[in-house]
Amino acid sequence: MNPRLLACLLLLWLIAPPASAGVAVDPPSSGVVDVSLSPPVAGPIVRHFEPPMTRWGPGHRGIDFVVPPGTFVRAPASGQVVFAGSVATTAAVTIDHGAGVVSTVSSLQEIAVARGAWVARGDILGTSGMTHPDGAPGVHLGVRDNGAYVDPSEFLEAVDVSAAIHLAPVTVPLAERVPSVFGAVPSTAGSYERACASPPPLEARPPIPPNDNIAVAVAGIGSSTESGLHADMYEHGPESLGYPNRRVYRFSYEGTDGPRLHRPYKSAATFVSIEESAMRLRDLLLAIAREHPGHDVDLIAHSQGGVIARTFLELYAADEALPRVEHLVTFSSPHSGAPLGEIARALDSSPLGRLANGVVGRWARAGGPVPDPRSDAVRDLTPGSALMGRLVQRTLPLGTRASALGIANDLVVPAAATAIPGFDHHVVGPHGLNGHSGVLTSPGARAIAYSSLRDGPPSCHSTWDTWGPRAGRAISWVETGLARALEMVDGPW
Repeated sequence: MNPRLLACLLLLWLIAPPASAGVAVDPPSSGVVDVSLSPPVAGPIVRHFEPPMTRWGPGHRGIDFVVPPGTFVRAPASGQVVFAGSVATTAAVTIDHGAGVVSTVSSLQEIAVARGAWVARGDILGTSGMTHPDGAPGVHLGVRDNGAYVDPSEFLEAVDVSAAIHLAPVTVPLAERVPSVFGAVPSTAGSYERACASPPPLEARPPIPPNDNIAVAVAGIGSSTESGLHADMYEHGPESLGYPNRRVYRFSYEGTDGPRLHRPYKSAATFVSIEESAMRLRDLLLAIAREHPGHDVDLIAHSQGGVIARTFLELYAADEALPRVEHLVTFSSPHSGAPLGEIARALDSSPLGRLANGVVGRWARAGGPVPDPRSDAVRDLTPGSALMGRLVQRTLPLGTRASALGIANDLVVPAAATAIPGFDHHVVGPHGLNGHSGVLTSPGARAIAYSSLRDGPPSCHSTWDTWGPRAGRAISWVETGLARALEMVDGPW
């Protein structure tokens, strides 16, 4: 045999990888592995694959992406997690994609999956740390093909940005959208609507935030932050959904000239018109855009705060200097009006009622636990008000994903009034004595909110989604009936 040929064969034998352990997987008949991988993070590659000269020789068995620490790291493709933990001081997750292809993302700061779990492309695996002990912040991606390390770039596909675009879901079956001139279409052709999932109740704070956005909490009417915190949303707000404190801002009804862009306010400040408060929210987002250029924002609001956030989005969000609002989540917000506003209006039709409204109003402005029934805010929140009419004629900006949550035992804002027309709406079962406050601590409501904020699949409808609005309509009927009865009470009182 030719000595040079013998030497080449010997060299190939020395550097050939050993057979992979475990269950054997036959390669595709074409000889080409049909697995494509998405980049685990949306960052530039700062170090490429450097194949070692020998099996154990020096080299760089993967590629490094640079991103800020704490960035979400996502599964490059679907598969089963076969390792999730630390090797020495490096945290890593390994996924078996089938066809002999295994990927590993390492240099993680936190791990959000467990061994044995099945993940889909784009699912969150954890957060990024440092690529190497002396490297830049980011993650390392390695790929093995039948046991041998290969260049991950050969498997990478272009970054898919479709997840950043939220369009209204199309639920009309394909057969109803295709003209008959193209012939019959099978009724099982499907639609663009994603399959629903039922998120498990969220009893405690999740280990990682739902996304990388800035969270802005908006409290409701009657809240206050002066001389102590008296706001359900600020006591059980974005932090309880996993957002770190440094990425959470609290809306102030008084303005942004205070610590963390929040000026402490009294409850009386919440009684101004909804549009005036929406303009203050606009000022806060402009300030956030200056402090965090390029970051998207999530609005998380309770009660009246949800209507303020929606008013801002539908009437004042066109300014290019404002950050993009990616998500809107509202808890017990009266998007079609609060029936209690009708009671306040009805009371003004009788002398005794006017006296009662005056007493309650003075109590409210002195710091009482009830809103001023004659305030501009209550007027705007009354069903059929001019503001409600304007909101019905508009919609949220393209790209904002909204989810509205109600609770069955809410007497202040009945569940039937909490839906945003055309967007995701769910009602959860009773929680706590006061459902209006309890919705923020309800494990079911928190789970749906967390799933929505992390762009998870739509939550499946439950029994409460059917019976909750019915209970809400019954509550509204009783409250509006009381309003009509009060309107009939006049002179004799």
